[in-house]
Amino acid sequence: MLLEVQQLYGKLLHASLVVPHGQAYLTAMESMLSISSARPFVPHHPVQHLNDDLSWWISQLSNPKLHRSIPQPFHIIDAHAYCDASSGVGIAVVIHGFWRTWSLFPDWRTLDSAKDIGWAEAVGFELLIHIIIQLRIPASGQHFWVHCDNLGVVDGWKNGRSRNWAMNGVFRCILALLELFGPDTSFHLSYISSSDNPADAPSQGTFASKQLLLPPIELPVALSKFIRDASLKSTSSNFSLSSNQHQRDAVHDESVDESTGWDYREELLHFRDSWDG
Repeated sequence: MLLEVQQLYGKLLHASLVVPHGQAYLTAMESMLSISSARPFVPHHPVQHLNDDLSWWISQLSNPKLHRSIPQPFHIIDAHAYCDASSGVGIAVVIHGFWRTWSLFPDWRTLDSAKDIGWAEAVGFELLIHIIIQLRIPASGQHFWVHCDNLGVVDGWKNGRSRNWAMNGVFRCILALLELFGPDTSFHLSYISSSDNPADAPSQGTFASKQLLLPPIELPVALSKFIRDASLKSTSSNFSLSSNQHQRDAVHDESVDESTGWDYREELLHFRDSWDG
C-alpha cells in the first residue's frame, strides 16, 4: 500500500512542474503517505478529500494541450501592498497608503468547517490580489511582491500548498483566479513583522482617512458568508461586531458611495503606472 501511494505521489509531484497549481492538490495524498507509513503493508481507507483531489488531477492530465513554457528570468515589482487580519475584528489591505477593510462575521471560525487566523490572513492575501488586478490588469508574465506578517501563509504560498486545510482552500481559489487571469502572472509573498505592517492598524480597527479608501471589489461568493466590506462604516475607533444574520442582511442593504473616499485616485493611478518600471 505504501509503495503504491509513494509512486503515485512522486508522479503527481513531478507533474506539478508543468501544473504548478497542482501542488495545492497534493495535501490529501501527503496525509495518505503519513498514514500508510505507519502500517505500510495494510490496506487503508482513503483520507478525506483524496478522491476529490485525484479527480481534479485526472481532469488536468486529460487535457491534450497541457504544457508549460520553460521559466525565464523575471523582474519582481514591489507593489507596496500589505495584508493583515485580526481574529476579533477583521481583515485589512493597504496599497501605497490606501486601504480597505472587511469585518469577520462572529461565526467565521466554525461556519462550514473549522478555520483559524491563518485562514483569515490567507483571505487578506486573496483580497489584496483581487484589488491589484482591479487597479491594473498586468501584462502576462508580470511578477509582484506583496507583504504579509503571517509566516504560515508566507511559507505555505512559497511551497504551493498548506497542511492547514482551510488555508489551502484559499490558496486554491487564488490559483484558480490567476489561472483564469494569466498563468504566467505571479504574486510572491514576503514576510514583514507586524510592527512594520501598514495593514496591522486597520485590521485591528484603527483607520486612516476615508479619502484614502481603495475602490470596492465584488466579494467572491465563497467569501461573502464570512466577511463584509466594513470600510464605509469605519471610524477612527474600533467598530463592533453584531449578530451574524444582522450583518449578512446589511450587506444587501448597503450601497457604496464612490464620492466618499477614493478622491486621491489620480495619485494611486500614477503609482500604479510606476509598476512598469
